[in-house]
Amino acid sequence: MLLIATALTGCGGNKERFVPKSLEDLRGHTVAANSGTTQEKIARMCTEKENVQCLPGGLDALVALDAGQCDVALIERANMFSDDFQRMALEEAFTDSTTQEPLACAMRKDEIALQSEFTLFFEQLEASGKLAEIKSRWLNPLLTDNTKKVVIRQKDVPTTGKRILHIGSDYSYPPYTITVNAEKTGYEVELWQRFCIEKGYGLVCDVYTFDALLPALQSGKIDIIAAGMSVTPDREKMVLFTPADDYSVTTCLIRKEGAVSNKGFFESVKESFDRSLVQQNRWTMIVDGFWTTIWIFLGSLILGILIGAFISYMQMSNYWIVRITANCYIDLMRNIPILVLLLVMYYIILANSGLSAMSVAIIASAMNFGAYIAVMFTTGIKAVDNGQREAGLALGLTPFKTFTYIIAPQAARHIIPVFQGEAISLLKGTSIVGYISIVDLTKASDLIRNASFEAFFPLIFVTVIYFVLAWMLGKSLDLLLKKIQK
Repeated sequence: MLLIATALTGCGGNKERFVPKSLEDLRGHTVAANSGTTQEKIARMCTEKENVQCLPGGLDALVALDAGQCDVALIERANMFSDDFQRMALEEAFTDSTTQEPLACAMRKDEIALQSEFTLFFEQLEASGKLAEIKSRWLNPLLTDNTKKVVIRQKDVPTTGKRILHIGSDYSYPPYTITVNAEKTGYEVELWQRFCIEKGYGLVCDVYTFDALLPALQSGKIDIIAAGMSVTPDREKMVLFTPADDYSVTTCLIRKEGAVSNKGFFESVKESFDRSLVQQNRWTMIVDGFWTTIWIFLGSLILGILIGAFISYMQMSNYWIVRITANCYIDLMRNIPILVLLLVMYYIILANSGLSAMSVAIIASAMNFGAYIAVMFTTGIKAVDNGQREAGLALGLTPFKTFTYIIAPQAARHIIPVFQGEAISLLKGTSIVGYISIVDLTKASDLIRNASFEAFFPLIFVTVIYFVLAWMLGKSLDLLLKKIQK
């Protein structure tokens, strides 16, 4: 895979270099920008719809440009004030100041009191000169070492208090919200940290994709959006904004001319590995994501089996209304995409339940998995000849013992081969839980990728881990089936 990736890196190397001087020059060229940003809006105005690469979050536009997947990338100029950006083979083509938009944090319309509190705190911070010091660290183009910008650690900020504020972001949009040493920080995060410390509030940092921030805010899952959000008339109709003290300045980036590394292959791989996983202890995010994935899978597996067994029992009921209810449930679960089910459960049905995001993920996955388990159980049980049940009863066994010792082992031979595939699908399906503020394996790789601008090792590591887990699960069920068949 390393050799293939290296070979593909050079594809398209003979293409004439495109050096735009203004936004007008972008017409007819492929432009990458991040979803929901000012830069996406500019890209759609400057070139044809089919030439706009709208990428989901973080700084994926930079990664796409670095990989040669587009001609230019439009980003917020402050995103360049990062040590990881400096080593990329990219350079600034031009900066456009005509499309400036104010940047601020957002909160719900009913949070007028919170907005007033924060505005007063912000004005006091500005009057004392402390705000200028904070800006000099986070918004200084000369200071690119992110580790030197952090002065407040997450452990220094209480998570309990008179009120607990949940601040949502993808934490991969420097310098406003970033991940440093596996901690959530950034310019906007530090402002809210200082606010909560002064007011005696608790602060919890929740990770969402950018597209999920507004739904999470409106549903009450979070109280604040911190993501360098542009203040636009449309958004002002939906949310309240904090005082805007910075402005979006769009920069157009291109690849450097002759951007070819002089380092050897193995040296480049070593440096990439170091940036991806070793620096800032980013490997700990993979470990934490691994255990999150494991717990969600095991919880969904156990609960799904219980749900499936109950629905299967309903399917074989003597009452037609019970059978119809079970079949309707199965049809509903099997025909709704699991991602849609997850979002509906999190933002609508269980929005005010008080359950954690992980609990909701387990319930949604189990509901979907249980529908398939029910069909397997019903089919497997019906595949056993009815004479087996009659023979057990004739021998004096109770119905429960007849099922446990005679029917179930024979049904398992039909169930396990199909169950194996569904269990593996359940494991792989946990990769979508990042949409509801859960940092699982896949989301951890996204955070690392957007923090380090390295896509290869985070994605390869996650791929290998999922493969090993699925392989071990498949082999375990193979051994179980062989044992039953004996």
